[in-house]
Order: sequence, then C-alpha cells, then structure tokens
Amino acid sequence: LALSRGQALRVLLVDGPARRDDAGLYLRRALAVGQDPPLEVDVVASSRLRASDLAGHALVVLHDAPLRGEAARLVARHVEAGGGLLVATGEASAPDAWDPALAALLPARPGAVVETAGEGARLASIERGHPAFAPFATPRSGDLGAARVLRRRALAPAPDARVLARFDDGAPALLERPAG
Repeated sequence: LALSRGQALRVLLVDGPARRDDAGLYLRRALAVGQDPPLEVDVVASSRLRASDLAGHALVVLHDAPLRGEAARLVARHVEAGGGLLVATGEASAPDAWDPALAALLPARPGAVVETAGEGARLASIERGHPAFAPFATPRSGDLGAARVLRRRALAPAPDARVLARFDDGAPALLERPAG
C-alpha cells in the first residue's frame, strides 16, 4: 500500500451487534486522530454491509462483527484482492459465530471470554519493530503496557500467524497473518 503525503487512508468500520449505542465510540475516535496518513473513517452496521460499502476502502475493521453469509464472503474477497482487515473480538465473536469463508482468513480462532482477576492483564511482550507499533516508537508516545484489560477472548493462533503482542500471562493479544 503506497500513499502520497496528505492522501487519506479510507477505513470502513463495521460495527457488530453491540448492546450499547456507543459501543464503537472509542474505536471511532481513535481512528479519527490518525495523521500519518490521515484516516477517513466510514461506519456501517454489520447487518447492512454491502459490496458498495467496501469499494475504495483500503482497510476494513470488524468491531466485534463476526460476519456470516454474503457479508462474510464479500469481506473475504476484499482481503484476497489485497484489502486490509483488522478484527477486534468481543462479546459477539464466539468461535462458532464466524462464517467459514471469513474464519479461514483470521490469524486466530476466537475462544471463550477470559475474565482477568485483580488489576487485569497488561501487554508485556510487543514486537516494537513492527509497523503497527511505529506510532509508539518515539519518547512520550504512550505506554502500551499501562493499559489494563479486564476481559478478552482467548485466541488460538493459526499455524502461519505471527504474534505481535502478548499479555503478561503469555496469551496472544495481537496477531497478524498474510492473506490475498
């Protein structure tokens, strides 16, 4: 993916069946502050995703949106054609919720919800040289290990997946897998 300076990266945020209206608020705000490159974020509900929604978007973010049927096949084709995919699992992302067409592209099989006792889990192992962590490479750019995670999905990595970050108990937190 090559971008000229000032060219916005178009991102499609697919919201899953949230229990609250503001479930994706923090994610939308986090994406909106991107400056290098600037991000242009469009939002669609998972139940309304159509082929025309994907057109022109370099990245699709599934926010607790385990797609099934035609929507899953559309996103799978988008990824196989070179589009990016970021998946954030949550309450709706149970292992059996994913359509096989899309599940085959995921870097991990989502498992059960894990409740973290005490002060929560923290990121302890991070591949700092990976481009995903470039915004955090400079001094005073944030301490990723300071965030506490109280609930998460267990993840069983695919054999060809690369773990980019782990929690302090060794469980994978962020994975990547090449596709398309």
